[in-house]
Amino acid sequence: MPRVWSKRSGSWQAPLAKPCRASPFTSKPEDAANADLVTESIPEDPDLKAKVFAEFNKICPPRAIFTTNTSTMLPYMYAEATGRPAQFAALHFHQSVRQTNLVDIMPHAGTGAETVELLRAFARRIGPGAAGPEERARALRDE
Repeated sequence: MPRVWSKRSGSWQAPLAKPCRASPFTSKPEDAANADLVTESIPEDPDLKAKVFAEFNKICPPRAIFTTNTSTMLPYMYAEATGRPAQFAALHFHQSVRQTNLVDIMPHAGTGAETVELLRAFARRIGPGAAGPEERARALRDE
């Protein structure tokens, strides 16, 4: 069986049995009609983010989870505008992803527990370590 080098563990590992299916970048909104996960990385303007998510809410299937890659705004600021607040959270990839290998999962008060768990599973599957509110609090206590 072929093996791949894992920077995280510093050893050779078996490749994923089921690679993640990722859609290519697209600028056509209609391509989101069958999406499971939509994330945005647009300017830090809550009105703009709300408008973009409202449009995706019209196109995406009900199962789709929406995330924002914001680093300066709180998800509750535009959660209702997504049309699916229980399926919305921030999923912030730290800079540089290749060096830090960490993504923050930041739910708001209305984010569903299943959404948080699915985002954790997604983050683990693509490689970065996933840090939710509990992990961040624990890290702060340990410092």
